Amino acid sequence: MRVSLAGGGAKETLDPAKTVSITESILSGALYDGLIRLQRGRHWVAQPLLATKWTHNADLTEWNFRLRDDVRFRDGGALSSKDVVYTIQRVLDPEVGAIIFGRLSTVLDPDGVTAAGPHAVRFKLKQPDAFFPVAMGARHTKIVPEGTEDFSTAPGTGPFKLERFEPGQGFELSKNAKYWNPEVPNLDGLRCAYSTEQATLVQGVLSGDTDFAGSLDYSAVPTVKGRSEAVLTPDQGALFSDIVADPRHAPFDDPRVIKALKLTLDRKRVREVVQQGYGILTTDVPVRSNDEFYPSSLGVRAQQLEEAKRLLAEAGHPNGVETTLFTSSVGPGMVDLATIVAEQAKEGGFRIKVQQRPADTYFDRVYMKEPFFVTYWILRHPFDAISVTFGSKSPVNESHYEDPKLDALLSKAQRSAEVAGQKAALGDAQIRVADNAGWLCPTLGAALYVHKPQARGVAFNPTDIVNFEQATVA
Repeated sequence: MRVSLAGGGAKETLDPAKTVSITESILSGALYDGLIRLQRGRHWVAQPLLATKWTHNADLTEWNFRLRDDVRFRDGGALSSKDVVYTIQRVLDPEVGAIIFGRLSTVLDPDGVTAAGPHAVRFKLKQPDAFFPVAMGARHTKIVPEGTEDFSTAPGTGPFKLERFEPGQGFELSKNAKYWNPEVPNLDGLRCAYSTEQATLVQGVLSGDTDFAGSLDYSAVPTVKGRSEAVLTPDQGALFSDIVADPRHAPFDDPRVIKALKLTLDRKRVREVVQQGYGILTTDVPVRSNDEFYPSSLGVRAQQLEEAKRLLAEAGHPNGVETTLFTSSVGPGMVDLATIVAEQAKEGGFRIKVQQRPADTYFDRVYMKEPFFVTYWILRHPFDAISVTFGSKSPVNESHYEDPKLDALLSKAQRSAEVAGQKAALGDAQIRVADNAGWLCPTLGAALYVHKPQARGVAFNPTDIVNFEQATVA
């Protein structure tokens, strides 16, 4: 299958623990397997992968995973519990720089990971964690052979094997004929080229030179929609952009200004203009409004311009507020989001100047450095999303939101074995964030892909982003 993906960078890695970009994550998903694969719908499902089952004790402080006994790595070595112990202990080493370190290290120390047999692993946690399987389904916890330090050959257990990898350019994969699941993959291989040009992605499919491409910017939708030679496929809610208003800096050091800004948003209009109608509405939390963990009492808040003006006047700004919002084309719709938010906020008393910065330096020079900026994320499970984005100890608490009550609610959710208790605690947490955090998100967008009608079976999930196991192409 001929694939073209947006993005790619010279610093990309084959180490699953360090994957950041969408392209890295997709490649990692083809080369490695984790213990669990997460599936996302209204309900989140942990699907067995290298683990066949898992159990926990009464207080959620000990988890036992049983492994498959028929799995081999690329070099022919058999998967054992030693590989899992090594992998998880490695991501718990702060020197490694694993993306999931902050999430996992709060509940697990390296010596809490032990082999309980050749194909069994025991995790003894520092505190209860009902969502521990979610962490094991993260794209950063894919299993590597014991002792692995060199990832240049991508020594995983995945459905494909690495033939060529050129950071920033693309990759070539071949079918893993010894994959533990004999029913997949269907393809003999994948040839992928990276592109920073949206027109190249679209035209490749329209011309027949590419079988599958993405993710597309929303601006590409009119070019593709309705064309017989291409199928537009959205992965709803997979990606989202947010706007950060840092409360450590004026004018956002007054919470009334943040509340006023949120009230200027016409969320449905944002979805129509920025996302071409794709996406799922939300109220300033990184959770879809149709997710089982989204609190019904939060709803989707409406625009209230007069109340926004009143709050600004009450905060000492009767003539409005002037500020600069930074954005970039680094993520889908980020520039358009900044533009329409500035337009809507103007009606509520804000004079916002939008300043676009280069994509290649945006995360180095703007992200969490300027007080008012746009960014984007790949959607996570609600617990992880709230913990990572707003937890007081999170290194990427981008809005610098510090709320002991929120931390207590997250801990309460972790300690709840019943879904009802988890929903109640996470619901209260989301309402606190929506009411108080300097973080705006009117709608969770879709990752958009385009493919030939003859290309079928490509799937989407939070663990692999795009999964080619079942894919076929005529």
